[in-house]
Amino acid sequence: MSLLVTLALILHPQPWVAVLVLPLAFLTWQRWKADFGAQAPRRIEFQEGRWWITDGQGELHLLPSAMLWRSFTWLVFYLPWRPLGLRSWMLWPDALSCEQRRQLRSYLRKP
Repeated sequence: MSLLVTLALILHPQPWVAVLVLPLAFLTWQRWKADFGAQAPRRIEFQEGRWWITDGQGELHLLPSAMLWRSFTWLVFYLPWRPLGLRSWMLWPDALSCEQRRQLRSYLRKP
């Protein structure tokens, strides 16, 4: 599908369409791959007093306490092990259990 879209943009009669849309399509694809692909965060766990993220390949990463954005609906974390430009990760606390939400709230209140 993406190859078909790329070919359509390259063969478009107006070359500025391809010049403007192809980089945007590439960034969108990279973002989707980082958030939903093989190395995307799959599970957030509280172990030994710290929060850990398990990615799609089963690797554990320590969740840093640095948050980029906080709202009533979502939290955005900085994940240093991801490629440059894709280091943010959005978490909807509704995806967590009641106990995990309580632990996450207490973790985020720490200075």
